[in-house]
Amino acid sequence: MIELHNLYGVVLIFLVGLISYAIWSRLRMPLEYRQISSHVPSATKTFWSEIQLSWKMAMFQPKDILPFLLELTKIYGSVVHFNFSSRSYVLINNKDDLKILLSSTQYIKKGPEYDMLRPWLNDGLLLSSGQKWQNRRKLLTNTFHFKTLGMYNISINKHSRKLVDKLLNASENGNQEISIFDYITLCSLDMMCETIMGTEMNAQEGKSVEYVHSIKCACKSVIERVFKVWLWNDFIYRISKSGQRFFESLNVLHEFTDNVIKNKRALLNRTIIEKVQSDSTFEKPQKKSFLDLLLNVLNDNPDQMNDKDIREEVDTFLFEGHDTSSISMTMTLVLLGIYQDIQVRIIF
Repeated sequence: MIELHNLYGVVLIFLVGLISYAIWSRLRMPLEYRQISSHVPSATKTFWSEIQLSWKMAMFQPKDILPFLLELTKIYGSVVHFNFSSRSYVLINNKDDLKILLSSTQYIKKGPEYDMLRPWLNDGLLLSSGQKWQNRRKLLTNTFHFKTLGMYNISINKHSRKLVDKLLNASENGNQEISIFDYITLCSLDMMCETIMGTEMNAQEGKSVEYVHSIKCACKSVIERVFKVWLWNDFIYRISKSGQRFFESLNVLHEFTDNVIKNKRALLNRTIIEKVQSDSTFEKPQKKSFLDLLLNVLNDNPDQMNDKDIREEVDTFLFEGHDTSSISMTMTLVLLGIYQDIQVRIIF
C-alpha cells in the first residue's frame, strides 16, 4: 500500500507540474499570439484543449506527424492555429498563401525550432538573418548559376540509374512492399555529397556507413526534440540519450566536413601554383563541386568568409539538400503511383 501511495503521489506531482507549466507558458506568450485564435480557426481555443494537444504531440512518433497535420486541415480548413506548450503556430495548407510567405525577403527569421539545428549548422544560410543573410546570399548566388548547375547532370543521372537498379532488384527478389524513402535517401545522399562536397559516398552500395548512420541519427534526434517539450531545454537535452546521440553524430559529421574542406583547399592551392597561364586560356571547363566554388569565393573575398563559414554552408546545403530532395522525390513517386493517368502522360 505504501508503494502504491507513493506512486499516486508521483503522478499527482507530475500532473500539477504539467498544468502549472501550461499556465505559465500561456501567460508568458505574447498577447498577439494569444489573440490569433480569434482571427483564424483554432484547434486550441480552450486551455484544456491546449493541454490535450500538447500531450498528444509530445507522444508522437515521426510517422504520426504528417497524418495529424493533414487531419487538422481537413477539420479546420487551409489555415489552422494551435498552441503547443509556450509556442503558437499557424498551419498553412494553401499554395497561394505559401507563395506570399516564401517569396518574401523580409520575413526570413526562422522560428525557435530551428535553433535546435544550430549546433549542427551554426549560422549557415538557413539559420542566419538580417544583414549577414543578405551578404551571404549575395556571395552564394553565383554558385547556383544555370550553367553551373548543368555540370551536375552527369552525377545526378549516374546515381539515379543506381537507384533504378536497386528498385528493380528489390522487385525481382519478390518484395511486395519496400520503404522507398530509405532507397531514395541513400541516392539523395550520394548526389548531394558528390555535387556539394565533390566526394563519392557510395551510400547506395553500402559504403560510408558511419557517415550515413550519423546523418540519419542527427535528423531523427532533431525531430524528436521538436515534439518532446522537456527536451527543449539545452541542459536537459545534452544529458538525455537523444541529445547524447545527436552530439556524437555531429562529431562525425563535422570531422568529415572539416577533412574534406582541408583536402579540397590543399588541392586548390596546388592547382593554382601549378597552373600555367598559357594552358588555362584554352582549358576545358572542369566540373566543380559546391565546395570548390565556395573556396573560390573565399579566395576572392577573404574578408567576408573563412573556413568556419565554409563549413556552415556545406553542412547547411548538405542537410537541406538531402532531406528536402528525399522527401520531394518520395512524395512525387507516391503521387505518381496514386494518379496513374499522370504517370502515363509523363512516360509517354
